[in-house]
Formats: sequence, C-alpha cells, structure tokens
Amino acid sequence: MDNARIEAARERARRAADRKARREQLAPGEAAFDQPATRAAWTATRRRMRWSLTLWSVVWVALFIGVSRLGELGLSPKAEHNLVGGLGALLFLSYPFLLYARLGSLSCLRRIRGILRDDVWRPVPSVRRNPHIDAGGIALDLDLGTAEERAGRAAKEPHPKANTTGPTHSARSTTLRRRWPEAMERGALYAGDEAHGVLALPDGTGLMEVRRRR
Repeated sequence: MDNARIEAARERARRAADRKARREQLAPGEAAFDQPATRAAWTATRRRMRWSLTLWSVVWVALFIGVSRLGELGLSPKAEHNLVGGLGALLFLSYPFLLYARLGSLSCLRRIRGILRDDVWRPVPSVRRNPHIDAGGIALDLDLGTAEERAGRAAKEPHPKANTTGPTHSARSTTLRRRWPEAMERGALYAGDEAHGVLALPDGTGLMEVRRRR
C-alpha cells in the first residue's frame, strides 16, 4: 500500500512537472484555453452551472419555508407531524446530493481550465465510444498518436480491428456524465497528457474531461 502511494505521488509530481514545462514553451495566445471558441464554451458552461446552483438553492429555501408553514393549514397534530417531518427530512437529505453534484461540475470545469492553459489542441480523429460500461463516465477507445502515425496505420490497415482488450480511457461531460456527442467520432481535439486531458469537438467546444483507465 505504501509503495503504491509513493508511486502515485511520483506520478503526480512528474505530470505536474511536464505540464509546467509545456506551459513555459507556449507562445502568448497559443494555449488551448486562449482560443476564442474554447474560452467562450468554458465560460458559458460555468455560467450555467452557477445559475443552476443558485436557482436550486433558492427553490430549496422556498420549499423549506413552505413546509415549515404547513402547520397553519389546521391539520391534526399527528398529520402535521407526519407531513412536516416527512417533507422536511426529504428536503434536508436531498440538498447535499444536489450541492455535491453541482460543486463536482464546477470542480471538473476548474480541472479542465488548468489543462487547457498548459497545452495546445491536437487533432485526434480516431476516438470512439466503447460499449463497455464505465462507472466513472463514458468508456472510450482513444488513440493519442500523431496524425502521421495514424495515417500510416490506416494505409496499412484500411479496416482497423475493434479493440477487444477493453477501453483505454474514460470521459465525462461537465453537465451530463454519460452524454456522448457522436460528432467526436468524426474528428476531435485533445489537450493534456495520456493520463489526464480534455476532449473537444473540432471547433473547440463540447469540452469533456478524460482520464486513462487503470
């Protein structure tokens, strides 16, 4: 267990150093996050997440106040106790799950921004959704080789065989965890390293966080 933790810490340190080196090599305005379409898509998604969190919080407070005033309906003590207690418990337990989901989306957006600030977009036309079930999001077959390497393989093997060893990566949307834009299978962009990155449509929108499957 200790060795695994040490190796994981070393891997995180190595990836952080690689990201720093890539960031220092970028020219002003070259980073993926500096592209107008990408920045606009990220900003719009964050705005929707914040408004959604604010709206649900206001609705939750209003419902909680409404439940607390049910006693003014003239119900019997037992009915009032059951109704107010049941609805109050339901509201009280539902809000933490809602808050966790919204804050998780905002955390995902922050991680995406960090990756996009340290790297450039690279074309990845070979990404495909894998039929395997992935508890963390959407299972993918993602080839991060260069365009020249992919072209060479395609020339030698016009009909590539399906991946029978399982998916290579897992992706999740910032809003709907299992929503997969099929247009990405006809061409996509990628930023980041093999272990952790960001996938997007060719115009730099439709951002998805990608992690290598262990």
